[in-house]
Amino acid sequence: MRKIFTNTLIALSVSSCSSLPGYIAPTAGDLSRVEIEKSFNTPIPGSTTVINKYKMNNSRKCFQDMGIIDAKKFITVTDSNFLISEFNANGTKVRSGEELVLQITSISGPISCTDYVGFIPQKDSDYKIKLSGTLTSSQSKCKAELWSKQKNHVKYMKKKLTMFNVCK
Repeated sequence: MRKIFTNTLIALSVSSCSSLPGYIAPTAGDLSRVEIEKSFNTPIPGSTTVINKYKMNNSRKCFQDMGIIDAKKFITVTDSNFLISEFNANGTKVRSGEELVLQITSISGPISCTDYVGFIPQKDSDYKIKLSGTLTSSQSKCKAELWSKQKNHVKYMKKKLTMFNVCK
């Protein structure tokens, strides 16, 4: 009973992210595509990843105000969780040359982890953010990697992904 209650609380807290307005992809100008690929070690089948897009000022201080001045629901990808609706699950387009700051939260049962990452999409490139890690009761560890490819090419190359608010 306690486990069901805990899982319900986690699901409700994730679904509260859906109260953010949805990101509307631009349709003109220099655009890059961003998609998500995820692979987590979880004790129970399924996981959910919620990604929010932030526009930030320059404060970005650890354990303090991150300088968020706008927030949008960007991508939600779920495996076997009927309580969560997917959003832009196959990726979306963003403006090239503009900083993209994302809050990535991955959840499996009562276990979660969150990273704040950013990069500037370049003209004529598409991107894949590869998410991996372990979401178990003994360990909650997530990793985000940025991969890029030139448009009309097949091979992705690993790129630098800026990590924000990483404090120990």
